[in-house]
Amino acid sequence: MTRTARIGAAFVASLVAAGLVQQASTAVAQVRETIEALLPLGLMVLLLTAIVALVVWRRPAAIDFAAGVLLTLLVVIGAGAYLLGRAVLTPGVGGNILYLIASFVDLYFILPGVVAVAVLWLLLRNMRRSVSEDGLSQRVRPEVAGPIINSASFVPGLVPSRIDRE
Repeated sequence: MTRTARIGAAFVASLVAAGLVQQASTAVAQVRETIEALLPLGLMVLLLTAIVALVVWRRPAAIDFAAGVLLTLLVVIGAGAYLLGRAVLTPGVGGNILYLIASFVDLYFILPGVVAVAVLWLLLRNMRRSVSEDGLSQRVRPEVAGPIINSASFVPGLVPSRIDRE
């Protein structure tokens, strides 16, 4: 499978996983009309995929570092938003607006983004070993594949083989 195909498949898989996490977390929080949040999530997953694809395309060995940086960034932004919303939580009308925005950001984008980065990392981490520099699959080396055995040599009496002669 070429690099482009693997990156495309990883994008689709991470989008599906992130969408499932987003819809499940908002269902648990009993939020209505969550389907509209899939388009912004798709754009965010596309951006995360573009970042990871750029790293994989330029230097496949750096995918662990890139995924770690992206996960750390998402967790810090999510925790910061939550703590900011919690810090300005006051009683009265409109006292919980920042807290609700922080919860919205965490449920709709941060948690699914973490899942998307994890799926991208899982699917693209061994790209260096499975794809050569020109994007074509590596040829099987004879010492790894072993000898080619004719399937007809296993049918007794059909085709004489070295096993039958010994």
